[in-house]
Amino acid sequence: MRLLNRRPSAAMVVACIALTVALTGTSFAAANLIGSPQIADNSIRSRDIHDGTLREVDFAPTALPAAVMAYKDDFGLTTHGNAFVQAARLPLGPGEYVIFAKLATDVPEPGQTGNESVTCDLVAGADSDSTFASHDALSPYSGLSLVVLHEFTTPGTAVLNCGHPFAAASTVSYMGLSGIKLTAIKVGGLTNPENLKGAPSP
Repeated sequence: MRLLNRRPSAAMVVACIALTVALTGTSFAAANLIGSPQIADNSIRSRDIHDGTLREVDFAPTALPAAVMAYKDDFGLTTHGNAFVQAARLPLGPGEYVIFAKLATDVPEPGQTGNESVTCDLVAGADSDSTFASHDALSPYSGLSLVVLHEFTTPGTAVLNCGHPFAAASTVSYMGLSGIKLTAIKVGGLTNPENLKGAPSP
């Protein structure tokens, strides 16, 4: 019996090559996967990660923004003139925060003078904000809001202090405060300029 001595066609050669790659490609890819041992510490950057692929479970609990809030429904502010007392406080862990405070003055109590004033300071470390409100029987409710940017390098506290700025030092004044809320949002990359007085007007 004679064996045909024919060279394989080009199509047959291509088909054999394709079959070889298909059979060995999986094992080749598995052998060349990049794992944790091949990645140097701190070598993966933002540009190496496809946008939208990371989920909340991929981050440490302290790596994402978090909000903390404290609420106090009523507070009776009783002080001498130009004296301040602590109306509310919010303990916070280390981190950079945007801290908000809001509250309102209540209807004047019987026997109060016709016009009452209050000043409140929101203080976080060396950063603070201050606001003022007054009311009388015709306009009894006044809203106050404050905001502070601050970085706590160690656990700290945001404090809301309030007082009567214009009463005589010997006079004891009273004002009801309500709806006191302190809210802190943990962020990253704070910019807290010392002074905006020199900024040009828009």
